[in-house]
Amino acid sequence: MRHHNAQSVIRLVLGALALCRPMLAQNDSTIPTCQTATNARVGQGGVTYSGTLRNDDYQFEATIPKGLTGLGSDPNAPFHGFAIFPSPSACVVFDIQQVVVLPEDRTRARRSPGMPIKVDGRKAFEDTFTGTIRGRLYLNTVVQLELPRQGYKNWATIYFVTPLDERSTTEPIFRSFLASLRFW
Repeated sequence: MRHHNAQSVIRLVLGALALCRPMLAQNDSTIPTCQTATNARVGQGGVTYSGTLRNDDYQFEATIPKGLTGLGSDPNAPFHGFAIFPSPSACVVFDIQQVVVLPEDRTRARRSPGMPIKVDGRKAFEDTFTGTIRGRLYLNTVVQLELPRQGYKNWATIYFVTPLDERSTTEPIFRSFLASLRFW
């Protein structure tokens, strides 16, 4: 996987999804809604998580906010994260994977990854942007952090998608989840 900044990753995903989902072309903006940010859906099969989730392969722990469920992939698929839905229109998507940096990626100029923040005391970057989707204003926040390991790196990305008019109830859930993350 190539390392890209948050906005370019979202644009790449949307471009690929646009080929499969013509309805995306009706959007006023290139920012995702939960329908395009994750394949997870409430009521769909797959692994579910609640309470505290610990993953020793990726060396992290996270707490799913009380009353909510993390929705993951098929039980036979490798773990790469999950989605939480604070409302039918809002989601928090936690994505983690091992990073492979190709030689051409090392020399390519990169845009600033966002505002520096700390997640579990580690350096992370947060990028926030808004856009209108089918007449409704959405907020997207992307938090990225690199997790150096012996001989390789993991990369965690936490996406928060919410209609702006729901932000006062959904963003505290996102911030609570972000604060619960622990890495070792």
